[in-house]
Amino acid sequence: MGALKEQLVNDTMYEALTYLGRGWSVMPIGHESKRPIVKWKPYQTSRPTYGDVAAWWRLDDTGIGIITGALSGIVVVDVDDRSGGQDSLAAYEAEHGPLPATVTARTGGGGLHLYFRHPGGRVPNAAGISPGIDIRGDGGYVVAPPSMHASGRRYEWLPGCCPDQMELADLPPGLLEERVLSIAPTPRRRSQPQTGRSLKALCMAVG
Repeated sequence: MGALKEQLVNDTMYEALTYLGRGWSVMPIGHESKRPIVKWKPYQTSRPTYGDVAAWWRLDDTGIGIITGALSGIVVVDVDDRSGGQDSLAAYEAEHGPLPATVTARTGGGGLHLYFRHPGGRVPNAAGISPGIDIRGDGGYVVAPPSMHASGRRYEWLPGCCPDQMELADLPPGLLEERVLSIAPTPRRRSQPQTGRSLKALCMAVG
């Protein structure tokens, strides 16, 4: 059991270091929890060091939190299927077309985290922009794979949708209400647009 726990710790540390190498600001989350176990406000404006990460994940099966917003360059759409999130995104797609393919994780609670490129300016957090849909932007964070959920299931990247296999898509227009998104013009490289499958098809494909 000790060897298995050590392997889990090493795997989680490796993933945390990998995320940091991508420029994502990370922090430790309690085991089977969503609560940070460090004061995380400083890491909203400055990434931790590799030494910090190595120390945080040395002794326990600590979860990984990724701080969203401009520093990490990501905005995450949190889809809670238990609260109607799939239906809300299906309604969006019916009006605007399929969401672009992007980095996507299955949460331990059975929902989805859709990772998009931060558009510049400020993107505030917003809870309940539609039933079951939250936005994690500047000043927010998400729990990331391979963290353990209280349900006993781990957060995991969907097949073909992990950061090693998929580029972040641009944040789709119209996904956020005008009162939520305040973008200042910011020069940035745009990736080639990708055509995604509908959320319903995606969920059916991964079970």
